Amino acid sequence: MVKKEGLLKHSYSLFLDSFKDIDKKFPLVILYDFLFYFVLVQAGNLMLLFLQKKASSINLTNDFLALDPAQATSMLSSLKGFLFFVVLAMVLFVLFNTINASLFKGLVWSTSSKKSYNKETFKNFLKINIVWIPSWVILVFLWNVIMTQQAATIAGVITLLLALHLTGIINVSILRKSKTPLKDAFSLGIKKLHFFLIPYLVVSIFFFIFFKLHSLIAASLHLYFNILILLVFLAWTRYFIVRIVDSIRK
Repeated sequence: MVKKEGLLKHSYSLFLDSFKDIDKKFPLVILYDFLFYFVLVQAGNLMLLFLQKKASSINLTNDFLALDPAQATSMLSSLKGFLFFVVLAMVLFVLFNTINASLFKGLVWSTSSKKSYNKETFKNFLKINIVWIPSWVILVFLWNVIMTQQAATIAGVITLLLALHLTGIINVSILRKSKTPLKDAFSLGIKKLHFFLIPYLVVSIFFFIFFKLHSLIAASLHLYFNILILLVFLAWTRYFIVRIVDSIRK
């Protein structure tokens, strides 16, 4: 185990090792990441399309107070049906993208961890994600219900950052055949947070430099090339995180 006074040197070593880990399968990490986000966006567009179509069938142009009882009852029934459809669509969207994440994010982390991906690996990811991902979605929803808009936004950002931090640890733990990946996420991610601080600072600096340089030349670059650059950066961070988690699991 690394002593606290050696954190800077240890983090620097992990940073260098993350580049050494990059091999001929690195483009696959980029491809799997792209496929995940592509499927996510398409599923989102499809859900919005269905919601818009369903909403267009409800006539809200009339004054509700001017309606007779039969018309008012019919409108309320239509609204209840629409709200039920919205909830159902959102639940299906989350469940579908839980499968999407278990497949493509599973492939991303398996490749960056240099582990094989098979049916059993997919099941292991799905078994955790079916609880993990909806839990964070529900938590963000609750913030928006019980908090003011400004407070909910701040809480949502903090929740997102925490979820991203812990999810990386869970994914590596699954691939390392841990019997308690959820427990690992909190025991390593919270109790040993100091091991992540310097690496996260390095990633943030790289991210800042990337966007500063990107802002200077973005106008001359095609959208798809911009996306590719971002995916390359994200792919490298997976190798870095794998190194960090493996080092503190020992």
